[in-house]
Amino acid sequence: MVVDEKGITVFNAGAEEQQDIDVAILTSLLKSTNMSPYDQLALALAWDRVDIAKNYIFLHGQQWLPQMPPQKSYKNYNFYEICLFSLFLQTAPLEKTMLDALVMDRVNFVQLLIEHGVSMHRFLTISRLEELYNTQSAGKDTLLHLIQDVKKGKLSAEYKINLLDVGLVIERLMGGTFRSSYTKKHFRALYKVLNQNSVQNNSASTSKSINTLDRSQRREKTRHSHFLQTAQPYKTKDDTCDKENAQKPWKAGSLGTEEDNKRPFHYPFNDLLVWAVLTKRQEMALFFWQRGEESMAKALVASCLYRTMSHEARQWDIFDDTPEKLKAYSKAFGNLAVELLDKSYKQNEIMAMKLLTYQLKNWSNLTCLKLAVSGKLRTFISHVSTQKLLTDMWNGRLILRKNAWCKVILGILFPPVIPRLVYKSKAQMSHIPVSQDAHEMILNEDLQMKFSLEVGGEGAMGIQKEVRANQVFGRNEENPHYLAVSQKFFAFYHAPIVKFWFNTLSYLTMLMLYTYVVLVKMENIPSVQEWIVFSYMITAAVELTREIFISEPGKSTQKLKVWLGSYLNTNEMLGILTFFVGFSLRFGSTYPTNESPEDLVFVAGRIIYCLNTIFWYVKLLDILNVNPDAGSYIFMLGKMMSQMFFIVVIMGIVVLCLGVPKQGILHPNEEASWSLAKAVAFRPYWMTYGEMFAYEIDPCDNDTVTPQLCVTGSWLNGYLQAVYVFVQYIIMVNLLIAIITNVYSECKRISDQLWRFQRYYFILLYHNKPVLPPPFILLSYLAAAANCLCGQRKRSNAKSQGPRKLNLQNFQLVYSLYLL
Repeated sequence: MVVDEKGITVFNAGAEEQQDIDVAILTSLLKSTNMSPYDQLALALAWDRVDIAKNYIFLHGQQWLPQMPPQKSYKNYNFYEICLFSLFLQTAPLEKTMLDALVMDRVNFVQLLIEHGVSMHRFLTISRLEELYNTQSAGKDTLLHLIQDVKKGKLSAEYKINLLDVGLVIERLMGGTFRSSYTKKHFRALYKVLNQNSVQNNSASTSKSINTLDRSQRREKTRHSHFLQTAQPYKTKDDTCDKENAQKPWKAGSLGTEEDNKRPFHYPFNDLLVWAVLTKRQEMALFFWQRGEESMAKALVASCLYRTMSHEARQWDIFDDTPEKLKAYSKAFGNLAVELLDKSYKQNEIMAMKLLTYQLKNWSNLTCLKLAVSGKLRTFISHVSTQKLLTDMWNGRLILRKNAWCKVILGILFPPVIPRLVYKSKAQMSHIPVSQDAHEMILNEDLQMKFSLEVGGEGAMGIQKEVRANQVFGRNEENPHYLAVSQKFFAFYHAPIVKFWFNTLSYLTMLMLYTYVVLVKMENIPSVQEWIVFSYMITAAVELTREIFISEPGKSTQKLKVWLGSYLNTNEMLGILTFFVGFSLRFGSTYPTNESPEDLVFVAGRIIYCLNTIFWYVKLLDILNVNPDAGSYIFMLGKMMSQMFFIVVIMGIVVLCLGVPKQGILHPNEEASWSLAKAVAFRPYWMTYGEMFAYEIDPCDNDTVTPQLCVTGSWLNGYLQAVYVFVQYIIMVNLLIAIITNVYSECKRISDQLWRFQRYYFILLYHNKPVLPPPFILLSYLAAAANCLCGQRKRSNAKSQGPRKLNLQNFQLVYSLYLL
């Protein structure tokens, strides 16, 4: 006998429109049981059926919480506050489901809950974000390995991840220039306060719950046991707090500083994106990338994080597919960033280039261009928009289309040519990032004119100043490229391309003088040429020190580490240090003896001079980087040398396999000396290039020129040498050639991208350099110091001249702070 026909659901497996059996079972459960909407949503989440949640649960007029408090309790609130409280009551229980959906990686449910009013700004708190990081998942192991590498210590199995650890991991993955918001001072102070409050609240709530937990609350606590057994969702620790808050009337004024401290994430989608990336939830990361602000920046950050995680995973002694997966994820986000840049550039070129240099306050005040460089995203840097921006930065305010190098060198050697060059207008410079002094110079054009209009009164002198200013403004409107002669000289010498050629001419002059000093006889007293080289070296050392200290990372050790990351910087530092060693030794004097009539210390200094020239001739490669063809070959050379390391080690082992037994057989009576190491390594090494030492193949032959080598067992030398030539000359050398050919083919395919990517570092280097090169750079330092002192004096005088002149004096003070 059927008691309730509605409790029976018929499933027709042979119907044309066949329904999935899991959908039929879940639908029947929702119809037959008297479950609350929250229980129904939890069941649909456990079964991962978002269509059921859309069609059967999220219905119009659905009630998610008990009745609202009586209207009498709202008499002190306005209509806006009551509406916000109503929205809070409807979305508060959905936040628990949101946490479960994030933990279970249910992207569709997260989207559904956001569409139905769940506010991520109110949802995401420090405690909830830490609970997400501590969820057991496949990505937590990778994050724990990263934390262990950062903290340089072994973590326990029950270690709880906190946001401070996450901040350190983010800074390591993003590079030395990035500063995570989790490690900043104000966040650390807020985090400490919240931890203290949570400890007090937990102790108070625990004692209260033991005394006041009744039967109805126990039933409410265990009502979702079926869901816990099937899917085991993640339970939030502040459920009791949410229930208490839901039962209390809400007031807008009550959400003061304390509520803001609990939810310090102004851009929650950014923090959730980082969480998804660090826990290797690619689909969830793509979902959060589509929401919120700064899509291009988020794509670049995700690509950089994934790429560094892949590199770190390769260093671990864990052989799995994690590095390949992370590399694929990084490439996916990199392609998204390139697509966004390409669409932006097609719509508006100027705005796209401004987007590249816009400072991102949410991402450590970096720009999209710097984020792409940190992530080594070559496709992004090689895009036409980025390269056009770099070209504009390289030329500065100069308009150079053909024979740029010829015009620049001509302007350096013959300054009267400078005013005849073509310069960009202020509107054309709007999207180009310039140095501080150049920016202030551009602003000074209008500031001085406006100031002259302000100080001009109603008298005759004021009228003359106003007429003169109107004439200047009218001349600028008719010819936007008009610049005063002084401004043209300023714009010319501050262009990075001019700084490059100025430094190149100075460097080539020094190199010729240094070569002359090394090749001719060196006297005890340094010559004029040597003193010029010495002045260049000492000013170059000061400039290198300045570059290290003005670099972006905070700590001095970090600054030095980032700066030495470039082989050209390392080469230049070694060249300067060894020069000073040689310069010190050349002044040393020892008394000649009968055995050694030469001054040994002086000779040692001269030999170091000779060897030091190697570093400065290698620096010529820095000049060749300007050319795209020569620059790509330099990158190929560096790549080949890195790829050849292991094959060269193997070849060295083969050399020792012949050198040790050969030396031991042919020279059994040798005494201990360092010449043995030379004989063991060098003789087989020269055999690689065709020097066979034929007289050693059979030293007992009648025609041999070395009969002393005819010892017992010397006949084995011929067989050893035959095997060595076959292995080393036929196999290893050809393998080395094959590797070089393969590297050349790979680099040739992406040589254009490699050169365009390296171009950023090159332009940035000369963008921040002073105007004058070594050794004249000392004048720039003296001028900067004088301007700084004058600026301080003007600033002290401006305090007594009113607010109008104070603004101008502050401007002049900022302008005087020149790259010291």
